[in-house]
Amino acid sequence: MGRLLTKDLQAIVAFLGDAATTEEPAPFTRELLDQLAAMLGCEYAVYNEFDFARRTVISYITCSAEDGVLEMTDADWEGLVAELALDREIERDGIVSTSDRSPHEQRASFDGVAPYCEEFGIIDTMCVRIGPPGARFVLNRCERDFDDRDRRLMRELQPHLVELWMKASVKRRLRVALAALDDDDADGVVFLDTHGDVEFASASAHKLLQTHLGRATPLPTEVARWRENGRDTPLIVSRNGSRLVVR
Repeated sequence: MGRLLTKDLQAIVAFLGDAATTEEPAPFTRELLDQLAAMLGCEYAVYNEFDFARRTVISYITCSAEDGVLEMTDADWEGLVAELALDREIERDGIVSTSDRSPHEQRASFDGVAPYCEEFGIIDTMCVRIGPPGARFVLNRCERDFDDRDRRLMRELQPHLVELWMKASVKRRLRVALAALDDDDADGVVFLDTHGDVEFASASAHKLLQTHLGRATPLPTEVARWRENGRDTPLIVSRNGSRLVVR
């Protein structure tokens, strides 16, 4: 097993740097999928995440080469469950490709492959799991099989992708929980990252900060100074006959 080239490592660093700055609820964006497709030299790259118990699609993000529309039938769900069960038998470190299961000649002639493979000319697919079953990248090639270099690259990326998925999952659960409590009369909630930047602000927090301090993001100067000075007592801002209390 060889080592990755310097240009591959540079591409990985650039990808992770861009991924760390995304503000989307999903951990990955179309632009990141385009970067991943370019790194792997593949025609299509997709990130998907499914809830099998409820048969719902949590995330389905495609690269620019696809339209990003996914409609799942009962037959599709059954087929996906069977595919994941098969992959678990032969996967190596959560990375598996169709070339692990069938010879190139068979796939190149589209013999016994899924209909969409023939439709789009796909001869090899690599799946990279980054979370529970169903949270994975699906990478498709039309010209050649994925090789050892491609596996090395994805294996290098995989633990970082898992970390990004975990952070996005926590954010998503917080958003859902807070949305259930959030109305015009609710207390506003703001989460800050380790640098003191706003990572999440509920709708009522946006409204309160905007009304009393002129903005919600970036964090208003009055609130930032209060945090830096110990925040032992609440910050109280009175304006236009109303009062904002920050704890």
